[in-house]
Amino acid sequence: MTQPSSADAPATAPAAPFDPTYGGKVNPLAASYNANFFDYGAPLLSYDVESLEPLPEVRQPRANGRGPWVNPPRPDGQLSPYYGKLFNEHYDHPRVSPNWDIHIYHKPNNNGEREYAKKVHSALRREFPEIGTYTFYEVAIGPHVSRPRDRDAANREPIPMFLVEIYTTEQLGAVFSYLVQNRGPLSILIHPHTGDQVADHSTHATWLGNKVDLDLDGLRLSDAKWRATEEGQEWSKVEQERAASKAAAQAKSQEKA
Repeated sequence: MTQPSSADAPATAPAAPFDPTYGGKVNPLAASYNANFFDYGAPLLSYDVESLEPLPEVRQPRANGRGPWVNPPRPDGQLSPYYGKLFNEHYDHPRVSPNWDIHIYHKPNNNGEREYAKKVHSALRREFPEIGTYTFYEVAIGPHVSRPRDRDAANREPIPMFLVEIYTTEQLGAVFSYLVQNRGPLSILIHPHTGDQVADHSTHATWLGNKVDLDLDGLRLSDAKWRATEEGQEWSKVEQERAASKAAAQAKSQEKA
């Protein structure tokens, strides 16, 4: 995968100032928005765009108004490889797993939610027999315990759930669409396996319904234990080398600009 060109995703702060008005009033934080610019890098692309023309500013016609932008075709004439590979398959982390997880939660003190969750569990097994549907739990396991911000263990609420494993992009799209339509009152966590368990259950996660505040301490401990192993230490060296290489490339790009 290659990084997008600077034409598509500027690596420096925009020249135009942040619009200081909102709701007809002056935003007192506008100056800090302009000053506190952090470069988050750019999304990955599967081909080099440095030599390509800028994206056209032409829209598709629509009878009821302006349509979406007209997009240029890919240079290779093919569909994106993301159609054929799950997100985590683009990672080479030693702990990557070739599947995604879907956790479907229900409140333990809500009989209606519990019964509906059981119906969803059965429906997924019948509608999508090719996916992996695991045990329906009526008690909380793993990190799936809601934790208040005060971290008071006595106030933690157990959040039972069941797990579904997804193995292909087609399954992910189909099951995601199905759950959007049929999740009812249930909260659903969807995440990949990139090798970083904490990130997979937080920054890499997608939620349907209300987000459950998970207790990730166990996953942090698991990640830390793995990093202490010989394999983990070797991977840390690889990450450091890649970070240094990326920083050098960014510095070189800024010099050219």
